[in-house]
Amino acid sequence: MRLTVIGSLVFVFLLSLAFAEEEKLYPEGVGIGANGIVMPAQWWLVVEKSGGQWAVRFSGSQDENRMGFELYEFRGSWVHVRKGVVTLPGPEKGFFADVKGLFLHRPTGDVIKFGSFSLFSVPKGKDHGVICFLSPIQVDLEVRLAPTPWKEIGQVNLSDPRIKWYAYDEKREWRVIPIDKIWD
Repeated sequence: MRLTVIGSLVFVFLLSLAFAEEEKLYPEGVGIGANGIVMPAQWWLVVEKSGGQWAVRFSGSQDENRMGFELYEFRGSWVHVRKGVVTLPGPEKGFFADVKGLFLHRPTGDVIKFGSFSLFSVPKGKDHGVICFLSPIQVDLEVRLAPTPWKEIGQVNLSDPRIKWYAYDEKREWRVIPIDKIWD
């Protein structure tokens, strides 16, 4: 899929989130920024759009450039959808591949497909993954993300009133919250 310069710039925002404030992100810290959420491995992040709900969990990795994930969809109960891998662009390609003229670029990062939409995702080090409010071509203003302190899919309770939802907010300052304090 070919993207315009705008799509390429959106991808650059994703990468900046993935590398923002490196020194402040600790093993069980959740990074919350304007463009998305940096989630520690082994903890569930809930995704919501247009009445659909999914839970995604990163697995951690021995390789800083690749990270596994598993995805569930809520259909009255949690149903396993798939496992997959997200990667950072390789140095052999740089951040953009297939340059065709001045205005056509294709990002080389990964997306995770949630039902009928996709969001950009990359690993952040060996113990965090990034999910952004960015589809392959634009910011998705309908997407909401909620980090949770749950490690087992059976614990993920969408009716829990403590869940804090985050949507794209260009004015939100970057912050890191310990996973066990995200509902304080």
